[in-house]
Amino acid sequence: MRFIVTSLLFFAVSGSLFSQSYSIRGRAVSESDNVPLRSANVVLFQLPDSSSRGMVTDANGRFEFSGVKPGSYVVRVSYIGFATINREITVRREDVMLGRIALKEDDIRLGEVEVTGKAPAAVIKDDTLEYDARAYKISRDASAENLVEKMPGITVESGTVKSQGEEVRKVMVDNREFFGDDARAVLRNIPAEVIEKIQVYDRQSEQSRFTGFSDGNETKTINLITREFMRNATFGKLYGGAGENELYRAGGIMNFFNGDQRISLLAMTNNVNEQNFSIDDLLGVMGGSSRGGAMRTMMSRLGGLAGGMRPPGGFGGFGGGLGDFMVTASNGIATTHAFGINYMDKWSENVEATASYFFNYSNSDARNAVLREYVLTGQSGQLYDELEVAESTNMNHRMNLRVEWSIDSLNSLLYTPRLSAQANDGNSMTSAATQFAGMGLNNGFSSFSSDLTGMSVRNELLYRRRFETRGRTFSLRVSNDLSNNDGNNALLSRYETFGQGASLDSLDQRGKLDKRGFTIGADAQYTEPVADKMQVLVRYENSWNDNFSDKKTYNLDTFSGLYDILDPLISNEFASNYFTQQAGAGLRYEDADFRINVDAAWQTASLRSEQQYPYTSTLDRTFTTIMPRAMMRWKLSSSSEWHLFYRTRTSSPSVDQLQDVVDNSNPLQLSIGNPGLDQSYTHFIGTRFSTTHAESGGYLFTFFSASATDDYVGSSSFLARSDTTIYGVPMLRGAQLTRPVNLSGNYSVRSFITYGRPVSWLKSNLNLNLMGSYSRMPSMINEQMNYAYQPMLGVGVVLASNISEDFDFTLSSQTNVNWVENSLRADADQRYINQTTRFRLNWIFLGGLVFTSDLAHNKYSGLAEGYNDEVLLWNLSFGYKFLADDQAELKLTVFDVLKQNQNILRNVTETYIEDTRSNVLQRYALLTFSYTIRSFGPRR
Repeated sequence: MRFIVTSLLFFAVSGSLFSQSYSIRGRAVSESDNVPLRSANVVLFQLPDSSSRGMVTDANGRFEFSGVKPGSYVVRVSYIGFATINREITVRREDVMLGRIALKEDDIRLGEVEVTGKAPAAVIKDDTLEYDARAYKISRDASAENLVEKMPGITVESGTVKSQGEEVRKVMVDNREFFGDDARAVLRNIPAEVIEKIQVYDRQSEQSRFTGFSDGNETKTINLITREFMRNATFGKLYGGAGENELYRAGGIMNFFNGDQRISLLAMTNNVNEQNFSIDDLLGVMGGSSRGGAMRTMMSRLGGLAGGMRPPGGFGGFGGGLGDFMVTASNGIATTHAFGINYMDKWSENVEATASYFFNYSNSDARNAVLREYVLTGQSGQLYDELEVAESTNMNHRMNLRVEWSIDSLNSLLYTPRLSAQANDGNSMTSAATQFAGMGLNNGFSSFSSDLTGMSVRNELLYRRRFETRGRTFSLRVSNDLSNNDGNNALLSRYETFGQGASLDSLDQRGKLDKRGFTIGADAQYTEPVADKMQVLVRYENSWNDNFSDKKTYNLDTFSGLYDILDPLISNEFASNYFTQQAGAGLRYEDADFRINVDAAWQTASLRSEQQYPYTSTLDRTFTTIMPRAMMRWKLSSSSEWHLFYRTRTSSPSVDQLQDVVDNSNPLQLSIGNPGLDQSYTHFIGTRFSTTHAESGGYLFTFFSASATDDYVGSSSFLARSDTTIYGVPMLRGAQLTRPVNLSGNYSVRSFITYGRPVSWLKSNLNLNLMGSYSRMPSMINEQMNYAYQPMLGVGVVLASNISEDFDFTLSSQTNVNWVENSLRADADQRYINQTTRFRLNWIFLGGLVFTSDLAHNKYSGLAEGYNDEVLLWNLSFGYKFLADDQAELKLTVFDVLKQNQNILRNVTETYIEDTRSNVLQRYALLTFSYTIRSFGPRR
């Protein structure tokens, strides 16, 4: 708290000092046609020592230097293709207005000589950080993903794109949606050469952008601005390759841009583990999980037909499990066939439409080894060891549509429907054992198969009305969601315990699932100006969520050979509904440099659950909550900004968490729901500061956030020391039963700092990243409270070449140090380190020869015995470009030259620490032919 107060005082004093200084303003335009020159370089030199600072002009060609002391100065304005202008000025005790500064076009044409100039690497424009692609030289064949990885603050980690430490969930092209929410699919399939600018910002909801009041639903977004001459073009790339052991990969993307109409086609097929999954493909994901890739775990998330949906280790929404389930190139081995189409057009002057369709078919083979150590009071050495072989087939369809109708200058409608459908079937075989102090407690073997289908539909309609009075608006949003999951499964298992009272038992079961969910909501907002720079907001919203789940499990009748003995312990019919209402008001103030809005709402929520089988019961709970939120943006100067935001949210337990039914798909790892769960209430506060220096190309960004949750939905785990029964569930000696419970004391903090600047003598860009986090997760273990503390410190550096398109390299290193501490077991505190260093080189020489090398060194330490490995992963290729404009290329690639590829993951929960190892592809070679299509409009 002292840190926050000190920071606020610091910025308040800084703002006071700025307000007492003077400013220099002007506007850069083209002399011939008076067109504003956007992103022109403007440098202010102070005389006589020539100290300087710089910036770039905004979309209207304007610039402003604030905080200028009295004295003599030179203002230099430059723009590529135009003659540079120098203005000598004297600042006395008043602001200086330079007015219109007209630049003449350079008499020397760009096509006749090489024009040199330094584009600013990054600039701040309102709420947006904008990178200039001209400041980053990259191979002509590079993708947008290769380009953004060179930029300060942007990283790609384990298939996830992050900017400023936060996951990028949407990538747009020219401010229009492209392939829905699949951020990485867009970056991988848009060529870098078509991009002029890259913008990073927190995209607010449609309603917030209209009213100007933040509702806390921001999405980290990248917007790719294409070059003007490429907006009427046909471009793309086709490729196909084959290699040893019948390995292959083929595909391509074609873009047809014709002004407002843009059509993109994307296709891929391969058996080398390249996949295009996103969150929308994972229909039916219901909760957290201890790990990903296993068919049993997948089954639990997609419907839990063996009586439950809650594999041990993760309760509370999507926490941790969703990311694990997303299929990536490092999780097992998969064959994938995918196709996508994206369509954008302006149907008339008043109607714009965007649509996309994505299909993905994947067959995966995953082999997982797990070693898990439990946190138990006063004892150590209880280990769980598991080996699993799983195969699954997953087919997904995803469709999105966005239609915006500007009825007239004051009224508009926005309609955004979405549809996802999925079919999944698979099987797995698992062998597991538990031991304590080197002695066996139990072991088990299970065979599990499933056949599932699911569908999800969402519709949202937003009406917006502006009035003649500026700042007076009305908006009404209505939405509904519908989901349906059904299927069946089969489980055959054998398990035994050792020692005194040894036992042997087995299960032979069939299960069925019918699960449905429906949500409908509405949100009305009205804004009214109360002063020149001030607005008030009045709003009301409500939401109704209704869920039903019918899970039935039948045991084998050994006499009849039929599965007709209904098992009441792992069968359940359950319904729940959650109704919320909010009424609130807010105030917003905004001028050129400062914006703040505050809002508070009174919320009532009712949660009703009703169980119909195996016994009837009803629970009703009502919650009353005050929901405040606030957002502030302070433009400290033309190149520096500070943001501060606070928000709250409530979350109801899912139907799976409430359902009092056992998941017994692994008899040694059981889980059960809790009908008595309450909603959770989370506070979140964050601040970020960013500044750029146009002349040096430097960029600094800092971010800090903290969150705390009341009635956190954590886990209560019971590890049986002998055969027993808990919550009516019979347990073997050494087995685990996990149940969700509401707990207090959950909080986390996170920080991220990045600094980037060009290294001129090396013709490269240097980015430095420092990140840290600290979390406390409460849990119950054998009826005792445990707090799991997880500090983390990470340091990263990226050196990206800026030499030429023919010689492109990136050198990066990331080291993460993690600590694991548990209040129940101070003697079991651990520290583990993951360090990755990578060097990528793309070199074109001798008129068409191409050499590419990707060398990555991964080192793990502090993990369980047998998991602390050091891996050197090397991919190498040689190619030759030919035909006109180097459109064709023949390339031989060897993946994992040293045959060291592997996949190791540490997973930390409130009750255990585990290390996993999964199968991956090792050394193989592919011979690939690719053809690039480039047909662009006239360059300007």
